[in-house]
Amino acid sequence: MNNFFWLLIFFYYYLLILSLFMLNCDDLSEGFSIESFEIMNYIHLLEVDDTTEIVKADYYLVIGYRGTRMQNIAIDSLVCKNKASDANLYHTYFINIYRKTPKTNTEYTSEFPRDFYRYSMRNDHLFRYKWTYSGLSIKETYKGAFAYESEKFNCVVNEGD
Repeated sequence: MNNFFWLLIFFYYYLLILSLFMLNCDDLSEGFSIESFEIMNYIHLLEVDDTTEIVKADYYLVIGYRGTRMQNIAIDSLVCKNKASDANLYHTYFINIYRKTPKTNTEYTSEFPRDFYRYSMRNDHLFRYKWTYSGLSIKETYKGAFAYESEKFNCVVNEGD
């Protein structure tokens, strides 16, 4: 009976570890994808102190985002691969990442552009990547109420890419 008790404890412990492992597995193929949100891309000319500054922004939508580590790595990788090759020519260059939802998508935004600023920026903004002419590069994670958590961000380019 004593051996059976220890065997039962070991079995439950094994099931617990297996369950935790399965919950933490990241499967990028399961409904996760990223697409361009071109309708929101822009280049603005700003007049500041008798100089013209050019600001550029590119937008992307993430489908099936669950906030897993592998998804965040995939987003960082997409950002690095799609960063404008002439980003250093702009005063500031942004890549914005939004969750694709019924109110944050190309069709809805085309029909109701004001809702992007009223709804999407508050509810579906995930990340903002920012590069400046001075060489600063930052990744900002949206935390709600227009608050961001910032960290330095550098794209690492592999020789084979």
